[in-house]
Amino acid sequence: MPSSQLKRAERAIQTIRDQSELPPETADALQELVDVIRAIEGRLSALEGKENASPTDAMNLPNQK
Repeated sequence: MPSSQLKRAERAIQTIRDQSELPPETADALQELVDVIRAIEGRLSALEGKENASPTDAMNLPNQK
């Protein structure tokens, strides 16, 4: 997801908070989703940079062979 879309989502979340038309928990949940997307994108970039490493090794997962 392009960073411009994530920034737009964060602006929309801030508008939700400012207008108080929805419960604050809604904005919190949406912000958590944006944060998770950012984390996943960061991990994906790291994996793409390690072309020679196996995905299991790169993600520090136990080898299930």
